[in-house]
Amino acid sequence: MSINVCFITARILQKPKKIDKKSNYVVNTEIHFPHSKNYFAHIALLAEGKIADDLLELYMKGDYIIIEGELLTINKNKEFLNIIIYIIDIQPASIITD
Repeated sequence: MSINVCFITARILQKPKKIDKKSNYVVNTEIHFPHSKNYFAHIALLAEGKIADDLLELYMKGDYIIIEGELLTINKNKEFLNIIIYIIDIQPASIITD
């Protein structure tokens, strides 16, 4: 079994929302990749425990984040790329643009 670990830098466009599923949190948000001006992706982030709490309490709309996670699924359709990532770690990021 292979593990697809990814590192993603993104901007949060919508406040993360918590959905309780037993002891896990499913956190849904919409993000924008800073390297692509006109492309959006809907990403479902799965998190547990402290990481889920940090995502919900410390980050808000407009924040840049770096996500280390396990890429679980990619589904493509005509308008969006749907991705599910299990978060291993999350860090704040700062993007400087001209």
